[in-house]
Amino acid sequence: MRQDASKNMAIKSDDRKDTKLSMPKNQRLLMIYKKLLDGGFIKKSCMARDYNVSERTIQRDLRDIELFLAEERVFGTDGRCLVFDASSNSYCLGRKVR
Repeated sequence: MRQDASKNMAIKSDDRKDTKLSMPKNQRLLMIYKKLLDGGFIKKSCMARDYNVSERTIQRDLRDIELFLAEERVFGTDGRCLVFDASSNSYCLGRKVR
């Protein structure tokens, strides 16, 4: 009887076809960065859902992208920065005003 119960449990847990696995961080960062470069807006809640991670993880990814952009500004190769748009509650790329 006990074996039957464990088999049923295994079948139920394996039967979830809609479960999405999260992608590796480097892939996710590149996808988010590409969307920003293409002029897109990043909403943390949507990205978290799309990539099956927490909003906090997306916030960390955005911080990593902002650090990369800051380095690019220091070396003079790029003047862009990450900008929060309060009206749409999303992030996009903008230009740093001097």
